[in-house]
Amino acid sequence: MFIVTLVGFILSILSIIPTVTSKVLRDTYITLQIVLVSTYIIEYVLRCWACSVNEKYRRFRRLYYMLSPYMLIDLAVICTSVPIIVFIFWQHDTTSDFLLFLRFVQILRFFRFERFHGSVRLMTTVLYVHRNELFTGYCSALMLILFTSFIIYLIEKDAE
Repeated sequence: MFIVTLVGFILSILSIIPTVTSKVLRDTYITLQIVLVSTYIIEYVLRCWACSVNEKYRRFRRLYYMLSPYMLIDLAVICTSVPIIVFIFWQHDTTSDFLLFLRFVQILRFFRFERFHGSVRLMTTVLYVHRNELFTGYCSALMLILFTSFIIYLIEKDAE
């Protein structure tokens, strides 16, 4: 599934470039998008339906499961994919600003695969553990930027 998503992402990038866009590429892109979105919708519905098997999400906790970060990412991917398909299918224009924004949101598709590896969880744990050091570094960098901009101002103020 990762390879299919990667190919869809590459086709999405290629279909934005006017010199590369062709009818075959557009049709391939639309077909692949329909397959991917159909798969995502089926998977989303099945996961929402099957989450009640887990004791943690029984009864009214299904909504809690649907509001989890990964489910919200899946919902955002689905909600941006459907307008892209409809817009390209009816308008045949792949370079509008709205469509480019929706395609940018499509990058979230790759977060769907991260849930199986846990690297984001590890990264957030490391950021939480070292939050004081990071804050100190951020403040130091901010002070350095302010100091250097003041020095540059003092040097260049007479140049005007």
